[in-house]
Amino acid sequence: MSAPSNTLSRQAVPRLLLILLAGATTVSVGGTFLLVYDPALVSLLGRSLTWFIKVPTLLYLTVLPLIALAWSRSRFGVGRSIALLLWGSAIGLGAELVGTTTGWPFGLYAYSDFLGLKVLGHVPLLVPLSWYAMSMLAVVLSSSVTARPVGRVLLAAFYMVCWDLALDPAMVAGWPVWLWSDPAGIYYGMPAMNLVGWFLTAALIASGFVRLVDVPRDGAPWASRVWLLSATLPLGLAAARQMWPALLVGSVAVAMPVLLAWYVHHRVVTPPAIPVGQLQ
Repeated sequence: MSAPSNTLSRQAVPRLLLILLAGATTVSVGGTFLLVYDPALVSLLGRSLTWFIKVPTLLYLTVLPLIALAWSRSRFGVGRSIALLLWGSAIGLGAELVGTTTGWPFGLYAYSDFLGLKVLGHVPLLVPLSWYAMSMLAVVLSSSVTARPVGRVLLAAFYMVCWDLALDPAMVAGWPVWLWSDPAGIYYGMPAMNLVGWFLTAALIASGFVRLVDVPRDGAPWASRVWLLSATLPLGLAAARQMWPALLVGSVAVAMPVLLAWYVHHRVVTPPAIPVGQLQ
């Protein structure tokens, strides 16, 4: 009886985390809609409405890496899953520290105090963990498309650029999570250089991932669910702030990795139809 019980326990944790992620996203986006469309409620709630948005956002950023860690533990074991976590977070932190102090490779920007405590006064604690989590999802999705290590790395880096097209407007124009020093950037204040920085940082993280583990090609359904669920936060904020170009571009961008994984899976798995006359 212990084996089925352990299996149910292992399944319950990821489901609970997904429920928490969905709940945090719903409350955070819902609070933003109230902030925009109900001034009377804003004046009534005052500062508490800000926390009504901030707390579920922090929960969202905490649960997302836990989901990635739980999945990698079930596939690669404790040791390698921790190695993946440390690698992705360390590269993400290093890139953000360099970026916020020198402007390279993302451009000149700085984080606000919205996400709380910062590493060395520059990078919020949860941001490096987000690099780990989203890069893990991107690598799993890219691995469902190609078995070549270089292809996995480059495709995962491209997916992360797609993710930023949805994320950046929400974090800058939707909320003041980070601010660009030059607001004349090409995309809601974001300079073109930022996309290059995202590609390079994500490629470095992904290259470590594919060296540390052999990512299975059957992880796309899990990664697709989490990827789309996590995208509802920035896309919901874009809708709340009526940033329709960002909503359109971001929706198309985050859908591409999932649609490509779905297409490759069905092209490979579904056998071609055999004419009736050739069955004998």
